[in-house]
Amino acid sequence: MIKEMQLLFENPDNYCPAGLKQVNLKNAKHKQKKEALLNNEEQFRLIFENCINGILLTLTDGSVLLANQAACRIFGFTPENIFEVGKTSLFDSEDPNFLPALKALRKTGKFKGELTLLRKDGTKLQGELHSNRFRDKSGRSLNCIIISDVTERRQVEKEKTKADRFCLIGEMAAGIAHEIRNPMTSIRGYLQILKSKEELAGYADLFQIMINEVDSANSTISEYLCLAKNMAVDLKPVDLNTILEEFCLAISDDLVKNDLKINFEPGEIPYLLLDSLQIRQMVINLIQNGFEASPPGGCVTLKTFLKDDHVILQVSDQGNGIAPEIKDKIGIPFFTTKNYRKGLGLAACFSIASRHNAHLDIKTGPAGTTVSVRFELIPSLFNNYT
Repeated sequence: MIKEMQLLFENPDNYCPAGLKQVNLKNAKHKQKKEALLNNEEQFRLIFENCINGILLTLTDGSVLLANQAACRIFGFTPENIFEVGKTSLFDSEDPNFLPALKALRKTGKFKGELTLLRKDGTKLQGELHSNRFRDKSGRSLNCIIISDVTERRQVEKEKTKADRFCLIGEMAAGIAHEIRNPMTSIRGYLQILKSKEELAGYADLFQIMINEVDSANSTISEYLCLAKNMAVDLKPVDLNTILEEFCLAISDDLVKNDLKINFEPGEIPYLLLDSLQIRQMVINLIQNGFEASPPGGCVTLKTFLKDDHVILQVSDQGNGIAPEIKDKIGIPFFTTKNYRKGLGLAACFSIASRHNAHLDIKTGPAGTTVSVRFELIPSLFNNYT
């Protein structure tokens, strides 16, 4: 008996009753299932919290039950206070797509499309939504909403469409101008010949007036040709700051005469591949617009700096900003609010920027307008700079 008890303590599994063994086996399997369930819950939690898209779980009345970090970031709320707002406070009810989205969700339980999002600070974003209605174990009706912030993507698409439209109009204008320039050159040549003839000396002043008019027309034609995207560029490694410094020096006397000021703030930037003449023309157009928008005695600020792998050229004025109703028309060839202008200045700037693989952006408000031109860094020139 003592020997059997000793063997039991040394090898309890060999002497365990069959029923007890079965209970132990069930307990082990239950423990494994519980651990697997906990692991799955942890994995789902990690996926939920680290998903780059916003995820909301809401009741049908709009109450937010769950929100991941991306959703809080998109709407500008903290994880604690996003639950205090309803779903309807997160979306712009004035968006024409809002009511159709609600109707689709009520009718089919699903919605896929874009809606305007409202951040906590009142700013609006463009969101791409996938919403699905389902019931939990208790029978509650819930909505799972997956949100992607597509504001930047839509803005880029809008700017590309706008640039393509500008390009088409510009190409048409440049093509027509090219066809006109050739006969105008011939006309000017023959006028000079006629002016030089002794028997027509009495008409010399009239011939000169006609030559001046032809020169004026040719000047306009040259502006039209600047709109052509395929206009040749003479790209060379150039210091943008040097171009701007030379320009400011060249117009310093005119600035004093007209009670105008330029504040030039050059930053430390690498050389860029630029066509100096075209960049100079772009700067002239931007500064001219800045002075026209600024009050008498106003100042236009020129800045250059390095940001996010780009060299930025900024031109800022002290005007009242661009009216909202014409903001989207700015840069369209031949659009102008001034009777004495042709509406080609900013259009030419967009074309010049495009030929340099640069991006031109306009931000405006009551305190003035800032035009930013972003030039891509040239690796070889940037490496020499660093």
